Parts: sequence; structure tokens; C-alpha cells
Amino acid sequence: MFRNEESFLKDLDSRNLYSSLIGPYKEDLEIWYHNNKSISLYFFLIIATIWVLIRPESKILWRVYKSIPEPKNELKELMGL
Repeated sequence: MFRNEESFLKDLDSRNLYSSLIGPYKEDLEIWYHNNKSISLYFFLIIATIWVLIRPESKILWRVYKSIPEPKNELKELMGL
């Protein structure tokens, strides 16, 4: 999800950015994972991690899991989504 997080934190007001966008989104993801955890999700996330290392532009998580929380538009821009 957060490739190169440190690169966009160093150029902006990092404390405000983290507390207003990144932290709440990571919390949403944790809640989503807890509500959807399964052995198949666990292994899919391992495979998806490998996949996005090879193809960083991939949006595989949102294609496979439609219920995964969407980041706010500002965060999407920073993440390159």
C-alpha cells in the first residue's frame, strides 16, 4: 500500500500529513483486515506483495477485494493511485 512513504513525508508537513491522512487510513485498513481475515486473504496478501514489487503500478488489491477501504483523494495522489 505505502511504497516510498518516507519520500512524501520528507517534503510535506509530515506530522500533519500522517495524523490527518496516513494514520486514519492505516487504521481503516487494520479494521478491514481484522473483519476479513482468513487463511486465503493471508496468502493472497503475500502473493500480492510479490506482485506489486514486480509491477508497482498494479491495483490488484482493489480489483480482488472490492470492499477494501478507499484512501482519500489527497492520499491517492501521494500514493500514485
